[in-house]
Amino acid sequence: MQPEEEGAYQAEFTAALLDPNAQAPSAIASGQERRFAVYRNNVIVSLVEALAAAYPAVQALVGEAFFNAAAGLFVRSHPPSSPLMIYYGEGFAEWLERFEPAANLPYLPDVARLERLVLEARNAADAEPLSQQGFAQIAERAGAEGLGGLRFAPHPATRALASAYPIVSIHARALLGGEGELRGAETALVTRPQDEASIIAAPTGTDLALGCFAQGGDLTQAAEQVAEAGGDFSLALSTLIQNGAIRG
Repeated sequence: MQPEEEGAYQAEFTAALLDPNAQAPSAIASGQERRFAVYRNNVIVSLVEALAAAYPAVQALVGEAFFNAAAGLFVRSHPPSSPLMIYYGEGFAEWLERFEPAANLPYLPDVARLERLVLEARNAADAEPLSQQGFAQIAERAGAEGLGGLRFAPHPATRALASAYPIVSIHARALLGGEGELRGAETALVTRPQDEASIIAAPTGTDLALGCFAQGGDLTQAAEQVAEAGGDFSLALSTLIQNGAIRG
């Protein structure tokens, strides 16, 4: 089979695999159409299960039946780009923003974004976090004049997300239960201090400080960005250090 023929066959096979109404690819032997249909169904089910494993809070919020129906639609328009299923589902949050049946749950895309960050944190590289004692020693050596010029790198497993919704509380309630009214915006800080990723509601601007550090900014620049957002930089920095969000 020539390369162009192989490419055409792969495209036809993928399209038929994800479309339940499509006929079996032309290269499928006669009489094997039923076997292909069974295989197609197994592939769709496996991808939906992969999404459910990656987005358990989203599934809990909308219910299993709703989630499976939505995930089935997503799967058919977003085939895997990697053989590693733990990474499958990138773009699901953005897809949910355009999914009309979920329009009455405006916080759902941000919950999905948060769960994606948790997945990334679980599979990120290891690194020694900067301790409070370590930071104090560095600050002491820098002195008052040099403190603002210090630069710190985020821990590889650290992620942050600022939302207009109380996503940390919504996520926790979806998985653990709870009662009471949820109000206000929240900034989620995802870290992996031990083997499992953890989520906390961080002070306003924590995501900005982390982003500034990631781009090579120093303490002064990070403090300015946090202040412009109405946050307390000292509190944000303390939260990052206490939760192992900065690399040692």
